[in-house]
Amino acid sequence: MNAICCPLCASGEVKIIDTSLSGSVTSDFRYLDHVFEYMHCENCGYIFREQNKEIDNKEYYTHGYELQIHTDKTERMIFEIEAAGYADYLADYFSEHLENSRAKTFLDIGAGKGSLVESVHNSFPDLSIFAVEPSRAFNNLKEKKFLMDCYNSFFCSADFDGKFFDYITLIEVLEHVLSPRKFLKDIKNIMREDSLLMISVPNVSNDKYDFLSPDHISRFTAESATNLFKTAGFEIVKSNIFQNSATMLFIVKKGKTAGGLKRANSSAIIKSALDLIYGAIEDAKKIASEKTAMYGQGLILDYLIGQKIIKLDNIVCIIDDNETFKNKKWKGVVGIVSLNIFLDGYRNVPNIFLAMNECYHSRVMDRIPDNYKIWGVRR
Repeated sequence: MNAICCPLCASGEVKIIDTSLSGSVTSDFRYLDHVFEYMHCENCGYIFREQNKEIDNKEYYTHGYELQIHTDKTERMIFEIEAAGYADYLADYFSEHLENSRAKTFLDIGAGKGSLVESVHNSFPDLSIFAVEPSRAFNNLKEKKFLMDCYNSFFCSADFDGKFFDYITLIEVLEHVLSPRKFLKDIKNIMREDSLLMISVPNVSNDKYDFLSPDHISRFTAESATNLFKTAGFEIVKSNIFQNSATMLFIVKKGKTAGGLKRANSSAIIKSALDLIYGAIEDAKKIASEKTAMYGQGLILDYLIGQKIIKLDNIVCIIDDNETFKNKKWKGVVGIVSLNIFLDGYRNVPNIFLAMNECYHSRVMDRIPDNYKIWGVRR
């Protein structure tokens, strides 16, 4: 076997990640029997998936991807900021750098159904806003009448015929692309020297169940993301690495392609993530025949059902306090209720399984009475 070089830093210190998993769950919550091979670089910390044909990215995002189609799957909340919707928070985070002028241009790459561009427009109605979205969510996006233009395609700088943008956003996109370094360098072609790019990516240090998701080709830590920006020729203007949320946020500008990357080995984070997943699987096996409430809608829930470890018939409800899910049903089958409604109406259910990332555990466990058995937590 030929030695593998890191696609981010070109180091030969790449190791294969061994797992005992036997399935995957896409980020739009579809179970796959296939297991994908991941590697990590012991020099820069970058974690990445094998490049194969098991998922055809263009076909998948153009015709199959469903996360941005259904409204009740997109209105994320920022838990560290009480009652803050993600799109509104992002618009506010970028706001100090935005000028409300028709002469200023804003481009959202991977705009989904348009939650962010709508939030930006609400605060900056004179800003000239453009958007790119390859998936079927474009059908919702194109209805935003304030958009100067929107493109139902994958991003390529050559498609813009030399047009430049003052502000660009890349929200939960970079982890999906085959070569994030090459992708960022292409974005530089539509940036002026003073243009700003806001990037949001999952933080694998907190988003540990993300190891189940094969369409996330890259896994980033704060250190490996910083190394990526350096190799692509960007410097960080502002960042927020959330402690109790599965995301991290950066505003960057053009800089020099830098050497001297910070050495960052992700081995400990990988072990912690796999230990959490294995522990959740073992917990689920212990209560496989018992009535259980699942707290959260994370990838581990679909994995356990896809693996036939948990039977759908034994899930009495899904607990989720996000108002977006009020009166909804998980996959049209299992009712979604708030914790307060669960505590009032499901008193004969002894088990609560935390089907969410570990960074949220302490927040919800403090609210669960002692008479319940809690599963899916690190023992």
